[in-house]
Amino acid sequence: MPSVLTKGQLDQFFLLSQDLFCCIDFQGTLLEVNPAFESLLGYSADALVGRRCGVVVDPQDYPVIEAALVRMQRREIVIPFEVRAISVSGEVHWIEITPTAGGDVIYIIARVITQRKLAEAQLLSNQRLFKIAGETALIGGWYVDMVIGMPNWSDEICRLHGVAPGFQPTVEQAIGFYAPSSQPRIQEVFTACCQQGVSFDEELEVITYQGKHIWVRVIGKAVRDERGEISQVEGSTQDITEQKQLRENITQLAQRLT
Repeated sequence: MPSVLTKGQLDQFFLLSQDLFCCIDFQGTLLEVNPAFESLLGYSADALVGRRCGVVVDPQDYPVIEAALVRMQRREIVIPFEVRAISVSGEVHWIEITPTAGGDVIYIIARVITQRKLAEAQLLSNQRLFKIAGETALIGGWYVDMVIGMPNWSDEICRLHGVAPGFQPTVEQAIGFYAPSSQPRIQEVFTACCQQGVSFDEELEVITYQGKHIWVRVIGKAVRDERGEISQVEGSTQDITEQKQLRENITQLAQRLT
């Protein structure tokens, strides 16, 4: 049977936890707070008890708190949600709130997630930068999972092939975009990469969904799991049509001059 904590153990848990613990009534009035409110936000218990719980919340998030209270008043289940807490010094902390009703009281656990939110924001920023770089350089990424056997195309790869972002082809469909003269080569190097881990770097002709002929540089390499087995093949595809045409023009010019 699961062990049951004594009242003294529960009190210790409440007092020593680094998470924010508090009790509020169904109108949102703070009834009790643990010491973490003071250590993290700088508010003493005396400064908070008897006041509305929104006193520590960023005004932008008041509607979130009010909506949660309304649902709790209806005795509905409220899933964890995120708001910004403001410390006495004005510092902003992201917290994830998990409320649970018990009789006439709502018990709240609030966990600080500021670092996670910063990491998520940085990730989104990086993704935007990669998107800008991909669109500027006309390059996109792709990978094929060996277990599933299905390619996964980035939005830029889709644009290069003239299909809508989010389109995910089969391997046969992906190879089918290559011009007939290029299909044997891409089939050969891709198979060698899947089976033997041989990387490839090729310049091949692709025919887009709209029938436009373009030249691409396609690079692929094998990814191995902890057992050394090939789990994925990943790579990039770049539209090099203009570069290839420029090289051909220079070659033709050089031939005429010699």
